This record gives sequence, C-alpha cells and structure tokens, in this order.
Amino acid sequence: MREPSRLALIAGFAAVYLIWGSTYLGIFFAIQSIPPFFMAGARFLSAGIIMYVSARISGAPPPTSMTWRSAFIIGGCLLLCGNGGVTISEKWVPTGLASVLVATVPIDMALLGWITGLARRPTPLVWLGLIGGFVGVGLLLGPALTAFSATSHLALGMSILLIGSLIWSAGSLYSLKAKSSPSLFLAAGQQMICGGALLLLLGAVLGEEHQFNLQKL
Repeated sequence: MREPSRLALIAGFAAVYLIWGSTYLGIFFAIQSIPPFFMAGARFLSAGIIMYVSARISGAPPPTSMTWRSAFIIGGCLLLCGNGGVTISEKWVPTGLASVLVATVPIDMALLGWITGLARRPTPLVWLGLIGGFVGVGLLLGPALTAFSATSHLALGMSILLIGSLIWSAGSLYSLKAKSSPSLFLAAGQQMICGGALLLLLGAVLGEEHQFNLQKL
C-alpha cells in the first residue's frame, strides 16, 4: 500500500482541525433557535438516511438484524450520549472549554482498551503520552475555568461532557468487535439513523417540540 504524501497528511489534519473543530461553534449557534436534541437528531437522521440510501444504490448488501443491533448500540453510545452530551452541554459550557473536555477521548480509549482487554497494556511511551494529555487538558482547563464564573450549570455541563466522552470511547471500542455491515458507508448510515432516532425520541420525551419555534430560525 502506498504511503500518503506529506501534503495529503497536512490536508487531512487541516480538515479535521477546521471541519471537525468548527462543529462546536456550529452547534452553539444552532441551539440558540432549535432545541438541542431535536437539532442533533434531525442532523444525524437526515445524514444517515442519505448515506444508507446511497450505499444501497451503490450495491452495498442489505443489512441484517445483527448489524442493526450493532448500529443501535454504537449510535446510542457515540451519537446519543457522545454528541448529544456535547450538544446539550453547550447550553452552559463555552465552545472552547467543551472542545478541551472532549479531548479526553483518546485518554479514555487507551485506558478502557487496556482494562477491557481490547488493547494491549500501554507502553511506557504511551503512558508518557497519557500523562502529557492529562497535563495538557489541565493547563488548558485552568485558565478557561477562571475566565468563567463557576456555576452549578457549568459543573453540570462539564460532567455531561466527561461522561459522554467516556461512553463515546466505550462505544468506539465496542465497534471494533461488533458485527457491522462490510460496507463502511452503509454501517455509518445505520449508526446515524439509530443515533438520530434516539436523539429525537429523547427530545420528544423532554418535551422539546413545545420549545420549537419556526419564527426563531
């Protein structure tokens, strides 16, 4: 397999930083006029349907009940708990602070992978990276906390982010062994459909339909 060029690597990292990073700001603006779980649910459900239909038209094999089961679990962990947690927490947590807290995901994955046996025991170099990650998050978190008054809502939002990131990591590790569609595009579509539906259901349970006002869009 040919290794990617330096330019391709730089472009890939730039896309992650700019596109993925900007979603925090996009979520913040979106929830100013749309209830958080309805917004996230509509976003993922519509994207999932598009990906699912595209994959099937392109010849992807039909999904089985087992792949739908895996998609339900993964979508629940990553989208309902992970992305849903980010979305609701941004009602109280500034976007920059939210992105810093979500940066704990690689740390969670390394430790959970080791504890569950899905990954090898971290090497000394990995431990050094984990410690560096903890220190880095702490250094970034300290000034951010002093810049904003500590409130119960801020603490709640931060707790949701940390728990959501932990569940996201657990779901990501589960996906490594889960029975999913051989088509990655179809599998992603299934997960988005399930996660989006769960987010919409949670929004309905919380009565978000009564908070929705088309005139605010």
